[in-house]
Amino acid sequence: MLRPVEDIRRAVERRCRAHGASHSEAARLADVLIEAELRGRPTHGLNRLESILKRLERRGPERPRLIEERGPLARVDGGDESGYLVAAFAVEAAARIARDQGHALVGVRRTRHCGMLGYYAGLAAERGLVALLFADCAPLMAPWGGTRAVLGTNPIAAAFPFSPDPILIDLSTAAVTFGALDRLRATGRPAPEGTVLDADGRPTTDPTQAKTILPFGGAKGYALGLLVQMLGGVLVGGAPVPERYEDYGLLVLALRPDLFCPREQYESGVRELVARLKAAAPADAEVLIPGERAFRERRERLQRGIEIPEDLAALLDE
Repeated sequence: MLRPVEDIRRAVERRCRAHGASHSEAARLADVLIEAELRGRPTHGLNRLESILKRLERRGPERPRLIEERGPLARVDGGDESGYLVAAFAVEAAARIARDQGHALVGVRRTRHCGMLGYYAGLAAERGLVALLFADCAPLMAPWGGTRAVLGTNPIAAAFPFSPDPILIDLSTAAVTFGALDRLRATGRPAPEGTVLDADGRPTTDPTQAKTILPFGGAKGYALGLLVQMLGGVLVGGAPVPERYEDYGLLVLALRPDLFCPREQYESGVRELVARLKAAAPADAEVLIPGERAFRERRERLQRGIEIPEDLAALLDE
């Protein structure tokens, strides 16, 4: 079912407000989910709406807040609030500090799942800043050589201001995301070989039997996943292993592009690097810059709308 983007936005905002979100909170939640759909990441998109609505119903009085600001450093207590709202709050704080100090490092604890991490890196790039984010989550991924989940799927995101779109890197350290497994279960398709283990720790391609996810790239993905758990969990004071899907952590680094060299030099350097990357393609192919495919799809979907399943359309129309 193809729906215009603005119709979907109004419906999501209406549902979020009906479950207790303020106008600004509803607008942010809708934007995060819709951007995931626009950029071809439906695993982090509107299929998350129902869980967000349930979380809004159970939310307490706390909201994300700065508990310390010391020069370029800041600490945020997420108040056990929706990670979508906490991550946006942390990036806004990092952007404000970085514009003044040249750089910012913001550590966040007591937060939850925040969806597509690249969305928040992109918020910083829209403000003319370089950003790097690390987010941990509940144990879903086994260490390399292990069969029990200890690490989260632990994404890393980075964004660099560029025109017309930022260079945007957004990757999970797991071989497959939890959201992707949900979609495979729903469509009856198998999981890629070498990505998941069943309850007995044996490799499987049946997504309905998948209990543990493996790291991408073997030992290298495991090492990166551990890096994220250290920086985005232990270092910021979050739970070392957030067993109950709470007390996730997040680390945000924001840098002004003119921190080490003039802004013009940064911009010319990015243009030269991109041009060299593009020139490396053979005549019958194209080298894409990270984020380029997503922004192309975004422009197309803004024009033609977003394809959503009937059950999700029914949820929006309630």
